[in-house]
Amino acid sequence: MLTFSDDGQKRLRLREGRMAADVTPQPQGQPMVIQTRTATLTVLGTSFDVEADLPATALSVREGTVRVTRTSDGHEIDVPANHRVIAAADQVMKSQPIERIVQHWRSRIDQGPGETYGKWVPASDANPAFLKAVAFVPEDNPSLLLYLVGLRVGNGEGAPVQVNSRSHFEIRGRIDTETDVYFGIQVADADGKFAGKFLAKCAVDRDSSGRFVATAELPNFGLDPSVAAYKDKLAPSPDGLFINGAWCFTQAEEPSGLRISQVNLRDTPLDQSGQ
Repeated sequence: MLTFSDDGQKRLRLREGRMAADVTPQPQGQPMVIQTRTATLTVLGTSFDVEADLPATALSVREGTVRVTRTSDGHEIDVPANHRVIAAADQVMKSQPIERIVQHWRSRIDQGPGETYGKWVPASDANPAFLKAVAFVPEDNPSLLLYLVGLRVGNGEGAPVQVNSRSHFEIRGRIDTETDVYFGIQVADADGKFAGKFLAKCAVDRDSSGRFVATAELPNFGLDPSVAAYKDKLAPSPDGLFINGAWCFTQAEEPSGLRISQVNLRDTPLDQSGQ
C-alpha cells in the first residue's frame, strides 16, 4: 500500500508491504523521503529493500547509505551498504551486517498468522498450527476459483534466500479430497527487482487420514499463467534468483480442505524415493 508524490522532491508513504528500489542520485538538498508508520527513510541515492507493517519497519541496504529516523522518539541511524536495521518502538535500533546468501528456508507457521494468506489455526494437542486454504479468484481470470494459502519467504537474519537447480520444496499438511496440489513462488533478482512468478504441480504422498507430504523440484517450475503476458521481460526460470513469497493451492469446484503446517526449502537433491 504505497502513495507517491513529486513536487521537485520525491515523497513516498509505504503504509504496508514490501518494496525494493534503485534510486539514482537525488538533487542537492532534496533527498527522496519514504514514510512508514514507524520510521522515516532519507535516501540520497542507493539500492535497498524496505518492508513495513504496523509495529515495525525493516530496511536492508545493498548500495549507498539510508538514514532512518524512528517515529516514536526521533532516534536516527545511518545504515550503510550490506547492512539492515529494524525500526520499532520496543527494540534497540541497531545496524547489523546482512548475512551471506542461504539456499534453505523453513516456514514458521507455528509463530502466528503474520505475513500469511489463509485462515491461521493455532496448535492443539492433536495437530500442529496450520494455515487453512481460503477461496481466491485471480483478478486476471475471474472464472477461476482456487483454494489457496500464501507465505512470505525470508531469512530471519536478513540473508537473501536463493534457489538453484538442486532446490526442492517440501510441503506438509492435510487435505480432505484426492486432488492435484500446486505450489508457486515469487522471485527477484540480486537487486531486489521483480523477476517473475513460477508454478509447479506437486508430487503428493497422501495417507488414509488425509495427511500428505508434497514435493516440488525447481526444474519442474514453469512461468505462472498470471504473468505469461510479460514473459519477455521476466526470467525464463527461477534458477539462481531470490525467493520472497510462496503459495500453495488446489483447483476444484468444492473446497478441498487444504491445510498447510510446514514448508521447507532444501538445496540437496531428492533420491529416487522422493526423500
